[in-house]
Amino acid sequence: MLSPFVEQVCLSGVGDIPESLVYLERIGDAEGFQGPMAGIMGAMGKYPARDWLVMACDMPVVSGEAVAWLIEQFNLMQGDALIPLNAGTGKLEPLFALYRTKVAGAFKAAAAANRFSLTSICEREKIFSPLIPEDLLTSWSNVNDEEQLKKLLG
Repeated sequence: MLSPFVEQVCLSGVGDIPESLVYLERIGDAEGFQGPMAGIMGAMGKYPARDWLVMACDMPVVSGEAVAWLIEQFNLMQGDALIPLNAGTGKLEPLFALYRTKVAGAFKAAAAANRFSLTSICEREKIFSPLIPEDLLTSWSNVNDEEQLKKLLG
């Protein structure tokens, strides 16, 4: 689903993946980091000249319209990252967001302070957080078990 929007799709981390995805490049986590920050830093370390669209694997209903909106907002901003704001929850959504590699310095500073949450970088002034349009909010739904998936799909 992401392929039409990006130059390359990579999988971050280790673990089992479906046979249909074995052709994708796998990038390991960066040492000295934890959680999703470790995966993003691993990707930034391998390809430091690229911007990164990050999407968690537990977001099964992301739409092409949501990806297009995110990229459009990213292209309009002047910051280091685009981490959208979910009006439904009032929270930032760092796991379906876009990052410029220059934000790596903020991740390094956060990790040095033992702060591994992606939202720890949101205190920086160069983070853009537009409100997710209501008709796209479902794309930011994460699912952790079959019950949640059934509820999401109605």
